[in-house]
Amino acid sequence: MDDSLKYGYYEYQSARDWYREVTLPENGGDGMHADLVFYFLRTSALLAQPFIPHYAEYIWRDILEEPTTVQSALWPEVEGESNEGVLAQLQYMRGVLSNMRSTEAAMTKKKGKGKTITYDPSKPRSARIFVAAKYPAWQDDAIAVLRELYDESSKSVDDKKLREKLQSSGLIKDKRIMPFISMIKVCCHTLPL
Repeated sequence: MDDSLKYGYYEYQSARDWYREVTLPENGGDGMHADLVFYFLRTSALLAQPFIPHYAEYIWRDILEEPTTVQSALWPEVEGESNEGVLAQLQYMRGVLSNMRSTEAAMTKKKGKGKTITYDPSKPRSARIFVAAKYPAWQDDAIAVLRELYDESSKSVDDKKLREKLQSSGLIKDKRIMPFISMIKVCCHTLPL
């Protein structure tokens, strides 16, 4: 039950929160789309029904104005295949935005303490994100090691073997390698390398 709550309900709520945040006009968005909000409410009521049936019924009847009870509604079905690559990209971008906002908050805090900063929170914010067509050679080398050690059956890489391989190849001397490998393992834990 804990996993179903975590992945089926709380993660869904977290995705909604992120969508709401990135669509805020002050973040450059146009606001949340009404159809998507109602779709979210509908699926949330269906997902919440086994855990909090009275709340689910309230959402179903009073907010969504459905004529029948949520008890007789069909469980939501996934439409189409999920694209793991797009999901990994989304997870990466969520991390980038989180880092940007954390940096912004830290600079605002420094300004509040009277320190000089280059960031001006009163000015409009924007960011341009560039995507490289290929990895630099050192990252290609790190990915080659990950591919070599990737175990398809467990969908993981043995960390001990990884460290040994990086040491024997001399790659571990580059201080950028381990943070890059950690990021790849986090972003792509479900993707075959």
